[in-house]
Order: sequence, then C-alpha cells, then structure tokens
Amino acid sequence: MKTLVDFVIEMPADAALAQEAKQTILAASSINEVQQWFAAKGYAVSEQECVRLIENKVKLEQTIVKAGY
Repeated sequence: MKTLVDFVIEMPADAALAQEAKQTILAASSINEVQQWFAAKGYAVSEQECVRLIENKVKLEQTIVKAGY
C-alpha cells in the first residue's frame, strides 16, 4: 500500500484526487473518516497523520486553492 508521501507526490498530477481529498478533509467529522478515505484510495495513512491533516485543514485548503484545485 502507498503512503502519505506517495499521495503528496501523486496529488498534483490528479486534480480530481486533490479536489476529493480537499472535500473529504474539510468535511471530516472524525479521524477515522479521513483514514478510511485514504485506505479506500490505496494509501496507508496513520491516525497521527490524519490528526495533523485535520488540525491543519485551513492551511491545506489555502494551499490547494492556491494551486488551482
């Protein structure tokens, strides 16, 4: 299974994946929800990594929007 690093590398080349990730992380009501989304996409992302994503979702949204996704 791929990791979060693989996701970061692959996301810029896949606008649909970036958009779906943005929507999932911003709307997530739990860490488990984010972790399950990544698993469904083939990525092994730890609970701690999901916590960090949720904690920083405002920054992530700004970065994704700035990149045009």
